[in-house]
Amino acid sequence: MIALVYLLIFFAVCENNFMIELNKLNGMSIFVNPDLIRVVESTPDTVVNFIDGESIIVLNSPQEIITRIISFRKKYASDFIFHENTSQLDFDLPK
Repeated sequence: MIALVYLLIFFAVCENNFMIELNKLNGMSIFVNPDLIRVVESTPDTVVNFIDGESIIVLNSPQEIITRIISFRKKYASDFIFHENTSQLDFDLPK
């Protein structure tokens, strides 16, 4: 049952791309919401600290994590700006 839940989460994450992929020290891939990252440290291991106080150690370098976050933000900024429905407003602008 747990494996099914992980599989469903994996497909949801991969299909929607709401998260970035990082690698734990054991090589296992994990998906992290970049909006919840507070700080990334190199001590010499890379430690990702989240806004809720949790932290994880990953194999990825801080530069690689930052690059992934920037790519994530660029993707969603461009999706928002160039979305086909942005020319249609669902509300009336004040006059």
